[in-house]
Amino acid sequence: MAGLSALFLIQSCQKKPGRLSYPATVQSDSTDVYYGTQVADPYRWLEDDNSEETKKWVQAQNAVTNNYLAKIPFRDAIKERLTSVWAYTRQSAPTQKGNYLFYSRHDGIQNHAVYYVKNVTDSIERVLIDPNLLSEDGTTSVAATSISPDGQYMAYAISEGGSDWREVFIREVETGSDLDDHLQYIKFSDFSWDAQGFYYGRYDQPAKGSELSGSNEYQKLFYHKLGTPQSEDRLVYEDQQNPRHMFSAEVDDEFRYLMLYTSQSTHGNTLSIKNLNANGDWQLADPDFNTETTFIGR
Repeated sequence: MAGLSALFLIQSCQKKPGRLSYPATVQSDSTDVYYGTQVADPYRWLEDDNSEETKKWVQAQNAVTNNYLAKIPFRDAIKERLTSVWAYTRQSAPTQKGNYLFYSRHDGIQNHAVYYVKNVTDSIERVLIDPNLLSEDGTTSVAATSISPDGQYMAYAISEGGSDWREVFIREVETGSDLDDHLQYIKFSDFSWDAQGFYYGRYDQPAKGSELSGSNEYQKLFYHKLGTPQSEDRLVYEDQQNPRHMFSAEVDDEFRYLMLYTSQSTHGNTLSIKNLNANGDWQLADPDFNTETTFIGR
């Protein structure tokens, strides 16, 4: 039977699909002039993802795709097989901060892994964050987490619908409740804690309607102190001369030095260091974007 199933699958794959009839895509007369050369951009109207025209175009394209996929004879068999193969429990390695162990576990069926915490003194496990409860359809996820050095707080960033934009909340580990802290307009950022808060990167609030289509420029590095509103966050670093540069920070274990990593693409970074106990300037340790430099220790 297995051989016959494999033969059927091969024969089905060899069948040529029928010719697809795609909906017409309107071309506009949008143009730009770059260094004296006129460049046409007839599909610019599709960049407005909130317009009714774009929504109708997407719906028409999806109808073509779904109609084609629905006719694949072995599609349900593949779905059933993958569902059975993926339905197993997996758990991350635990991380200890203070007296707590933090880890996540996925049962193989859930939309998202659940975050757990366990006190090392009694080893009683409890749920710290269940992302599956954030939305009914499972489209809201926990995109990143960061735990304070003493293990008392976890910062967690949520993403809606797979967006790169993040909203950050702070959960008190002992009570399982969130503080009033709420950070927005965060993208491509990690979090580096000291004893009272953390450093993070964010952009200015995007214009309404351009949250997903606007360009990401002029990221800034801020410091957030626990228990304070985002409007009071301290600006740590910005670079108005290089709008595409992105920044991340790292604090050493004794909270004496702040490392600033600057990147301009997916690979390579510069490294600058500041003594937090002095009012000195940044000291450039690695000026070369062609290398990846990471602080290890001193």
